[in-house]
Amino acid sequence: MHFLVPVSPVRLGSPKPVTLWICQVTERLRFISGYSILVQGGRLLTPEAAEWFKQAEYDFGTARAMYRARRYIYAAYMCHLAVEKALKAIFVEKTGQIPPKTHNLNYLFRLVQVELPEKQKEFLGVLNLAGVSSRYPEDLEQAFKNYPRKVVKDYLRQGRAVIQWLKKICC
Repeated sequence: MHFLVPVSPVRLGSPKPVTLWICQVTERLRFISGYSILVQGGRLLTPEAAEWFKQAEYDFGTARAMYRARRYIYAAYMCHLAVEKALKAIFVEKTGQIPPKTHNLNYLFRLVQVELPEKQKEFLGVLNLAGVSSRYPEDLEQAFKNYPRKVVKDYLRQGRAVIQWLKKICC
């Protein structure tokens, strides 16, 4: 179901009212121009945070595609990138600042100061190591051994859980 609602998006930096499409099925708001703002917990995200989450979802989809293509090293790398971008979305939403140029998930997690289940915190540490070794493998054959199908399948399962948790608790 779609309907139009005129709103004055104070947080969006626009002094003029903007007409948004509200789609209850997908829980997304869309500007008529097509820009998407996620709805989390009944609140609008800033366009910048929404963009980071959108990219996180895209990268996670790429991780799944790489997994299906049996490119497990790239699947692990893209899973790391997706979680990284979800953490950066939280950072942007909470601070209004550009996120730091880092790939360190543990550092980003400390910056955003959100609660995660202990198992997911531990996974961030594991995935953090995978981000470096999958991005810059010293030995391709060893990388194949480090990231077999079963390991990467678990990365994707846990990565999806972390991203969903972050979206759920966003601000």
